[in-house]
Amino acid sequence: MADEEKTEEAAPAEGGKKLPIIIIVVLILVGLVLAGGISEALVTTETGLVIAIPVMILHGLLSEKIEKVTSELYVQSTSLLNRIFGKDA
Repeated sequence: MADEEKTEEAAPAEGGKKLPIIIIVVLILVGLVLAGGISEALVTTETGLVIAIPVMILHGLLSEKIEKVTSELYVQSTSLLNRIFGKDA
């Protein structure tokens, strides 16, 4: 029966993508705690969102650009190494 159970490896966590969201949520919660009243809390939340939304968009764009550049570097370096060492691609 133990043989029938198969354990699958867990997919690696994408902590890099979750970290900015966690930081934003913590900052918003800290702003709510530090704010004196509900109006201050709303202003603090609004300010946090005004900052967080463009930062998240920029983070996504930069991450995508970095991924493309890294991929292209890998392809070009592999091609160069294949030429140097004479291996057919």
